[in-house]
Amino acid sequence: EEFSSESHTQRLPAPLPFRLSPMGCGGSTASSHAEATVVVSAGPNTLHACFMVCLKVDLYQPKYANMPITFSVTPCQQGQAFVGGYGVGTVFTGTNAGSKDITTLVEVEPLARVVMTSGAAQVTYTTTALPNGDCELGIALDGPSMGLFERHFAMQLNTMKGFIEANVTAICSDAPPLGSDTMTVDAVCDWATAQGLDPGPFREHAIDGKLLLQMDHEMLEELGVSSKIKRTKLLGTIADLGGGGSGGSGGSGGFVEVPQHAQAMQAAQNMFQASQTQAIMTQARNNHIAS
Repeated sequence: EEFSSESHTQRLPAPLPFRLSPMGCGGSTASSHAEATVVVSAGPNTLHACFMVCLKVDLYQPKYANMPITFSVTPCQQGQAFVGGYGVGTVFTGTNAGSKDITTLVEVEPLARVVMTSGAAQVTYTTTALPNGDCELGIALDGPSMGLFERHFAMQLNTMKGFIEANVTAICSDAPPLGSDTMTVDAVCDWATAQGLDPGPFREHAIDGKLLLQMDHEMLEELGVSSKIKRTKLLGTIADLGGGGSGGSGGSGGFVEVPQHAQAMQAAQNMFQASQTQAIMTQARNNHIAS
């Protein structure tokens, strides 16, 4: 499922201010940038599943994160959603190590890129379709001392890979791939909005995923797409999205917990405790020198 080169990118005017406290996560430097990538192999819907896991922070972060957070979600404004209430301006609010954590989506490029702010850092997820159907899933962090988090997030990205590969069916059941015959009218309207189209005619004619796959020039023109060039590009996009099918072992009734998650959470806890011990020892040494 790949969007055409004219995929609609949404952005907030500027990143929001935020705070993120270093957790002693084992990075080798205190630079302001860190990044990691993995390749995810989960069948024909791999790209879609990777993107949805990056986008729906409240649903998926607790299932793969080294330090899970229970988030409440404030939907984005009407017309900004890529799917449901998720798009530029969506805010996730939770508690991280006793402090309030506010994460805001500031840029969404369908099936390609999700950018969010959380505290003093910016987190960028990228999803890139590979020729064999796999997806390269990447994360980049920018902000004060983000280099300290590189090992932490590389470990977390590996857990994301395992989670997606084990749960691609459940992920796609929660949010069907664009063009799927299980895609609802609401989901098609969200897709139309993300493409810069008026969703009204799609809703008026009850266009669901099955009808979306049957679109031609005449039907798109009836839905208000007057430009022949625009219709041609949209038809190419719809054709690319018509792959369908799912892989992986996750069932639509729930999500499978992957062993990497428990291991990563324990490793993160060990690093956090080591950081606290080091901070206490440093403070004691400074106090001794001062006395």
